[in-house]
Amino acid sequence: AEYMGQLPGLIQMPELPEVEFAASRLRALCCGHTVRKISAVTRDEIVFVSPALDRLDRLVGLRLERVERIGKHAILVFTPSRGSGVPLKLTLHFGMTGVVQFSTPAESTSGSSSASTSLDSSAAVPAARRGGLKLKSGASMGKEIPQHNTPQQSSDNEVWPPQRFLKLLCEFDNGAEFAYCDARRLGRIRVLLSQEEWAKSPLSKLGFDAHDALPVPTEFSRLLRARKEGSIKATLLDQSFMCGLGNWMADEVLHLSSIDPRTAPRALSDAQAQTLHGNIALVCSTADASNTDGT
Repeated sequence: AEYMGQLPGLIQMPELPEVEFAASRLRALCCGHTVRKISAVTRDEIVFVSPALDRLDRLVGLRLERVERIGKHAILVFTPSRGSGVPLKLTLHFGMTGVVQFSTPAESTSGSSSASTSLDSSAAVPAARRGGLKLKSGASMGKEIPQHNTPQQSSDNEVWPPQRFLKLLCEFDNGAEFAYCDARRLGRIRVLLSQEEWAKSPLSKLGFDAHDALPVPTEFSRLLRARKEGSIKATLLDQSFMCGLGNWMADEVLHLSSIDPRTAPRALSDAQAQTLHGNIALVCSTADASNTDGT
């Protein structure tokens, strides 16, 4: 079977495009289907934010209505819990080494090879392999965007379910399954039952999404000027200001904009802010269009 991810050690840290790719796979394979089984393979109280471990059973029998992405978080929204009228949300944050792998319905047999989307990030991937993007190597972005990364066959005959670092395993009534693995345990899984819980979670503190909710240039410039501390690089990485960008995307945006990362945001001219705004949109849209899984 195809191995749709990459071998350990060849994947960059998940950022906005990698999380969006995982969300798109979840939409394609799992949306509209009902949870048959879901389990925490290990009771990891670091990755599973309390009381998520004790709430997983509530998702059994619920249908996955949609999958959203906010910054670097994938949010699975399920039909309202029995009698509550409020959708349940399973949130996945990948940290530095999060991995979401998938087994398609035809392959969901124990011990068989898996089709998987890896978001492992144990090492940075060379620029030439970032989903086909041309970064600071000199070539321009936006050319020869692949429809999908070339699948890689696992050299160690990956089996399903994954054997290493497995945290969460979920099976749907169509036979599709997804697994969440995390080697460094810096990712987080939450099960939220209400809007009040959402408001108390770190997700409510996220700023605007860099891809889906980027303000118009004039408003973006105003927000930058309101920043009283820190550099422009730190501002782009501040998830409470704007969520989704990580280190390589922020570097690429600043490189394309010819802006020193140490520059204070309030020191940027209107022209620089407008250029920065345009390159944030360019980098995000190009990376998203590449359907990158980090390989």
